Parts: sequence; structure tokens; C-alpha cells
Amino acid sequence: MNHCSSIEPEVRSHTLDSHHVKTLCIDDIPAILELENACWLPEIRASEETLRTRFAMGHISMGVFVDNYLVGLTSFSYTRFNPDKPNGLPETFKEFSSHPRHSDHNAAYVYNLNIHPDYRGESLTRKLIWAGIEQLREDNCVYMLGAGRCPSYNGSLGEGIETIQPSRVFRETIDHSIQSGILPATKELIIDPVLRFYRRTLGCKFLRVAPNFLPGDTPSGNVGVIFYKTL
Repeated sequence: MNHCSSIEPEVRSHTLDSHHVKTLCIDDIPAILELENACWLPEIRASEETLRTRFAMGHISMGVFVDNYLVGLTSFSYTRFNPDKPNGLPETFKEFSSHPRHSDHNAAYVYNLNIHPDYRGESLTRKLIWAGIEQLREDNCVYMLGAGRCPSYNGSLGEGIETIQPSRVFRETIDHSIQSGILPATKELIIDPVLRFYRRTLGCKFLRVAPNFLPGDTPSGNVGVIFYKTL
């Protein structure tokens, strides 16, 4: 019997070159936890309880495998979104990643893009992202929303997981946005390599800077930047 979730998604898969992307389920939790440990600092790793809760709410996770080894995943939940009235967006990553599945969705909150450090590179990451976008389009989503970390705020050096230099200019930009409520220009946000990757890969539009988005994400100063893409 398949125990993927209490709201079981149709399991679909895509073969991409030598990599295999498929919908994950509860049985994959041990592999997901191993990936979490490899990708994130201890303070921001998802626990087994958290993963089970996400599956129970009907969230979808898609994983990319190499030689039957989970090396990357992305997750999403279905919601309603109007880019002309972008109010009521989640204030924190916890809200973003625990949003109840909307029965009349037109969009998805996409979160937790994890790629194992040994397999990082734009090719594999892009394949996983676009497999996820294909899935969202098949499920009648018109928009996707994401939230990017911004480790250039404090820098992330010597952690063994990522090595990103701090940027004083970027930090000042983020601090001013938090104080003023004004969204920085795109060229100011993409100083950060993570935000630059999302902008370049997705052609997304940034919506707002979210302070205290991910407590424990010291490199980002706990800050996240929410964006959306029209599918």
C-alpha cells in the first residue's frame, strides 16, 4: 500500500538524462533527512516530524536521484495568488512551508530547494526546478511563489556547506528596505548570488523583503526575499 500522504498525489516521474526526478512520499523521509543534514546548517534543518506534517497537509516534494541516491529536492503547496494584490503573503518560512493546501488553487508556494553539496551546479539544479515547474503547469498553476535566502547579508564562510562572501552594500540595501518598507531595485538584490540565481533561472519578480523570515539562518541575517513567476 502506498503511504505517500493523507492526501495522496498522483505519483509522476520524469527521466532527465542520467538523472531521475520523481514525486517523493513518506517512505522517502530517511533519504530526505540525510539530504537536509548535508544541505543546511543544523538550526534550519527540517525534522522528521516536520516532514510528516508537510506530507499530511498534501504538500508535494519532488526529488532528483543519481544512482538511486537522493541528491536534490524541492517542495510546494497549492494556494491562491493575485499579483495585482500581493497581500496576505506568509511572513515567515514556517508559514510558507506549512500553508494548508487550497482546494481552488491557481498558484504554489515553492520552498526548500535542496541540492547536495557534492552535486551542486546549475545544470542539475535547473533540471529539478524545471521538472517542478512542469508539474505545477500540469496541475493548473498560473503562478509560483518562492522565497530566497540571502547569505551575502552576513556571509557564510567555513561552514562546509556554502562559501559566500559578505557584502556591506547588500546588507545596507536590505537594512534600508526593512526600515523603509521600500522594495530595492532588482539590480541591488541580485548582488546576492542566491537571489541572482533565481532571477537568472526563473526570470522572477521580487515582491518584498521579509525580516525574521528564517530564524537560525545567520548568514542571511534571518532575512528572506519573496518572489513570484508567471507560469
